[in-house]
Amino acid sequence: MRQQIGFLVDTSRCVGCNACRVACQTHNETGPEVNWRQVTVYLQGTFPDVSRHTLSLACNHCAEPACMKVCPANAITKRADDGVVILDTDACNGCERCVPACPYGAPQKLPGRAKVSKCDFCTSQRAQGLPPRCVETCIGGALQFGPVDTFERRAGGRPLLREIEGFPDPSLTRPSTRFLAPGRPRRVDDEVLPEPAAAARAPTTEPGPSRWLFGAGAVAFAVAAGAVHAWARRKSAAVARAEGEPEAE
Repeated sequence: MRQQIGFLVDTSRCVGCNACRVACQTHNETGPEVNWRQVTVYLQGTFPDVSRHTLSLACNHCAEPACMKVCPANAITKRADDGVVILDTDACNGCERCVPACPYGAPQKLPGRAKVSKCDFCTSQRAQGLPPRCVETCIGGALQFGPVDTFERRAGGRPLLREIEGFPDPSLTRPSTRFLAPGRPRRVDDEVLPEPAAAARAPTTEPGPSRWLFGAGAVAFAVAAGAVHAWARRKSAAVARAEGEPEAE
């Protein structure tokens, strides 16, 4: 394998907004019942000494995929160039053995079909030089991706973890996902972890916040248009009453 890629999850930046999950569903057209990416909130301790963190997890594209080992149809393979684990839904025979075999819940049953699907690390998206949709959409820069062997340098001196509360034992399948413990990045060799917007859009030249600014603008326009429409209806009703005409419905 040339270079194993994986996800880098910064738990201190995740706000639990679920934008990554919805973006994944929309891009892959899986529907609301299939969650290739799942967002879970974990609470620890007893009030007032309570801690909380949110985990956004998808397929971990493991070094030793349990799903691939149990598939009798050879529908699951691991790519040699980047280590991404691919599930060929067309080749899937629907036995669903991979579903309980995966400790992380990555393979998902397809409603109404005897098939299973899962995250493919947005292979087609990355082929165009774009980041995975979940990474692209993350408003806090909590999700990043790249070669696993670069994560320690990109962590900026913060502890890089293989395991965190809510994540099954990594020794089971050697997942490629890594976690950054809460805390601010420190300068290491004159390089620090990029700011959230830059981290989310690093592989492209498009500004990180553009998608969200567009969405905010669309919402503002809709609200303004609704207000103008309501004002126009009230004015028409007032004119109709003054002239003794019936009001328009």
